Amino acid sequence: LGLSHWVEIAAGLMAASDTSLALLIDHYHGYTQFEKKQIRFWLEEFAANGSQPAQNGLCLLFLAADDGEAGKIALANNYLPGEIAHKALFLFLTEQWSAYEVLDFTHQQLNAAYESAGPALRQRILSHSRISGHTEWLQSLGDARRRRWLKDMSDADWRSVLRQFENGQNWQQAWRMITHAPPLWSVQLINLLHGAGWRPESQAEELDFLNLVSLAQRAMVETPQISGRKILKTPSQDLTAVAMRADGRSLAAGGSDNRLYLWNLPSGERSGYVISSPSTGARALALSPDGHYLAAAFADQSIRIFRIEDGQLVKSLEGHNALIRALFFHPDGRTLFSASFDGTLRAWRFPLGPEYARLQPAMGELFSAGIHTGGESLAIGGKQVQIWRWPQGAQIQALPSGRETTLQLSLAGDLPLLAGYSADHELRIWNLSSGRLLQQIDAGPQAVTTLALSPRGDLVLSGDREGALSAWNVSTSELLERMQVHEKTMVGIQWFSEAGFFSASQEGRLVIWDARLLVSLRQPLDSLNHETLANIQSMKNEKFITNADKTWIAFLGELVRWKNRFDILLEETQPIQLDEFDIEL
Repeated sequence: LGLSHWVEIAAGLMAASDTSLALLIDHYHGYTQFEKKQIRFWLEEFAANGSQPAQNGLCLLFLAADDGEAGKIALANNYLPGEIAHKALFLFLTEQWSAYEVLDFTHQQLNAAYESAGPALRQRILSHSRISGHTEWLQSLGDARRRRWLKDMSDADWRSVLRQFENGQNWQQAWRMITHAPPLWSVQLINLLHGAGWRPESQAEELDFLNLVSLAQRAMVETPQISGRKILKTPSQDLTAVAMRADGRSLAAGGSDNRLYLWNLPSGERSGYVISSPSTGARALALSPDGHYLAAAFADQSIRIFRIEDGQLVKSLEGHNALIRALFFHPDGRTLFSASFDGTLRAWRFPLGPEYARLQPAMGELFSAGIHTGGESLAIGGKQVQIWRWPQGAQIQALPSGRETTLQLSLAGDLPLLAGYSADHELRIWNLSSGRLLQQIDAGPQAVTTLALSPRGDLVLSGDREGALSAWNVSTSELLERMQVHEKTMVGIQWFSEAGFFSASQEGRLVIWDARLLVSLRQPLDSLNHETLANIQSMKNEKFITNADKTWIAFLGELVRWKNRFDILLEETQPIQLDEFDIEL
């Protein structure tokens, strides 16, 4: 296993050129810890003998792959990347401030490095800026670039920006920022300006400002709600398992009896047959990516494959000898995975083939597992949280997860993020590429029974044994909302879109939730197109709307009106400058 990677690594190290090492750096996240250690060892050897590509490679491993060990080697030996933008970024992230100021006092090179970076590195740069207090480079970004970094900023970053405005008393810049920031933070900016006694210079602007102040002060005391849109019910009074199709278009549920139910999403309409199984006690479910099949694991440790079109059983899979805790498909739909208390994760040819691969992570009972949307990384939870390379079947790394068993895992769509909940009542967020623990959150005394990381990676939802749904801010660890929504233990939460998710509990109720307003308020105003804004405004007439939602919708409407003054409509085109503001035409 992994022979092709060793060939690739050996070829790259033997050539030891910038081009050959670039390939290793691109593939670095998929290598095992042992392979990474060998790459660092040989690069350190070559670098010590004067190899410029090796010295550059160590620096780039630190920058591109967030490899702290490579960074320590480079820093200890005063190595720097060859390209000037990378050099500026390396000096910035390693806090060599004097050398950075000499090299890039205008921040031009840091801006260039930021612009060419991927989402994970951009977020890392912003986070380091906030933690170190060196945020002045952000002000030098051009207008078009500013729109890009606004999308990358976390709540913790926005708090830092507010402090910067307050400390520098840069009120005019704060006033300009309100029409670009996420509305949740525009409210904070407006109240900051009002508290400082600031007023716009023109009387017309002052009237608009005071109107926004009035609405912002009302919004400050209200929390935008996540609204339940539809309740689905099953006859089962002991629901035990739910699953969603990868594209979010359908939902399946099963309980302690032998019946399995299907619905369309987001409408909540019942779909197809009520499937009857020869076994009882559904423990895990999975819908095939093409929507044609439902896989179900039962209390007898068997897995049965049903054809959704007619509800017929087409295959039974045997092999596990303990409770099956997780079922999921490879994105290509040709492999079904199952994780069990028997300590194995098995791969089955789908839909009719046998078991063809087996992983034994050597950590006892497996409680949770999943696959990244790229199909190359498996996450497995138990006494450890391990990342495995697929299809090679090699362990890449064990993530820092504490001493207690990790009971739940959730991946964030296309992002390299993983959330986990363990028996010590801690929520943890990791970066899959680097293996770093990004956040640790105290989830409170109630045992969490299900977990869902949002597609944008900024929110994590948890459901507990008491039937409560909690929403957590990933970047700040704050509890945004806790709602008692179910009567019994929650058995599932999954996002079916960026602003919609469902929850399910043992009493047989499933709730389809609408998070459109909350998600929109957390995005930069520039990124909300006319259709999205119209959709939010239409919520005022819906029966589930709360007074808090109405307050925030009114504020958002006034904010958009101010942004698009002179009756210029906001459209998805390139921005132009009108006076001192940017207007989307």
